[in-house]
Amino acid sequence: MKKLFSERYGYTKPSDVIIRERMTPALQNAICSCYDQLVDVIYNKSRLDYAASKNVYYDMERYVWKYFF
Repeated sequence: MKKLFSERYGYTKPSDVIIRERMTPALQNAICSCYDQLVDVIYNKSRLDYAASKNVYYDMERYVWKYFF
């Protein structure tokens, strides 16, 4: 893996690979909070009504659970 400039010159430490079992609870909560806000983003950025936006969100949520978990 290619190092970033800041990692090569010691300005920052290289980050470890994120593994779900070792994520901190704070990081897990932040990811879940962002994911939960997606329904509002879909609603605000699309021409769908709120109910249709929720359907898009739930379809995406089912897809993620089915293929990634």
